[in-house]
Amino acid sequence: MSSLSESIKESFRNQRTHLATSDVRFSRILIGTDFSRPAARALQLAVAIAATFNSEIYIVHAVQPLLYGDGQTPMPVEILYAQFEAAKHDINQLVSSEPRLAGLRFRTAVDYGGALDLINRVAKEEKVTLIVLGSHEASGFEKVMLGSVSETVLRRSSCPVLIVGPNCHVESYPFRSILFATDLKTTGLRAAQYASALAEHVDGRLTLLHVIEKRPEKPGFDLDIYEKGLRESWAVFSPQMLNHSVVPTSAWSMVYQAG
Repeated sequence: MSSLSESIKESFRNQRTHLATSDVRFSRILIGTDFSRPAARALQLAVAIAATFNSEIYIVHAVQPLLYGDGQTPMPVEILYAQFEAAKHDINQLVSSEPRLAGLRFRTAVDYGGALDLINRVAKEEKVTLIVLGSHEASGFEKVMLGSVSETVLRRSSCPVLIVGPNCHVESYPFRSILFATDLKTTGLRAAQYASALAEHVDGRLTLLHVIEKRPEKPGFDLDIYEKGLRESWAVFSPQMLNHSVVPTSAWSMVYQAG
């Protein structure tokens, strides 16, 4: 670790802790599924999290009626019914494919409408504390259509949202190592508090990372003043782990990277 990182840690030892947290309790976890591989991976991770926090799981799927005829003609009732029954069968198959659900409390919900509306409604009615969604590896128009639900939920939800990427490997013990990347401006203290609380709850490792994309090279640039400014910015995210009686120093690290 760089000498600057060491000096940052040393400067925090005599400062009051800013990153005070309350324990994180994901008591109710909602998973939105479209029965795709990314959604199945999201369910696997949600189950692992639920096992850690003794959570109740809600698995929801929105049935969106297929276009019929010219798109203006009402869809026959028998087709709507067949769609709904097929979705219920698929969600039951999904549950059967995840044996670890047998040891957890879970509910399923299938309803007509938009995925975003269903996720928001269930999250509000059931007082959900974590939403888990899968993310498709898509581009262009496909990205706009498939990625809009996860991104919109992420931006509008009042509870934490976990997006499981297409290349994510599911861990049996989630949050054992957490990376909190911050620009020290827009990421905010609340996100840092969640990262700290999660690491503390599962006895995991927390790494705080700040990347300086380009070090100023203007005339009269004073490196000491620049580093002092960095230390003051870091103080906003001063980790609770600096209190050795709370979390051992081996459980956290702080990194600053230039370039």
